Amino acid sequence: LISHKYFGIDYEMIWEIISNSLPQIRSKQPKGFSAGSVFKNPKKGITAGKLIEDSGLKGKKIGGAIISEAHGNFILNVKDAKASDILKLISTIQDKVKNKFGVQLKKEVRVLNEKGWE
Repeated sequence: LISHKYFGIDYEMIWEIISNSLPQIRSKQPKGFSAGSVFKNPKKGITAGKLIEDSGLKGKKIGGAIISEAHGNFILNVKDAKASDILKLISTIQDKVKNKFGVQLKKEVRVLNEKGWE
């Protein structure tokens, strides 16, 4: 671990910090198959998840992909979602948030397609 090598923090301390943080992290993130947060927070104090929630998009489903009811910034694969299902949801979110709040959400996830990385 970098923190051990450069700062001399012992492994047990690092593991204790991580172990104590995991329950809190897991309680805030939806259960299921996802790639984590889809969008970057646009500004300090304004979260992408809140903008998505306030746009009424939680629970929106396209194909096998759904915007999590637990956290708006997560797209879950609930039934054999195709990449196109997820990309359509991403586009839908960006369009709706832009139209409602004037905020252009930027993807935090990176997409790999036949042209390379987006």
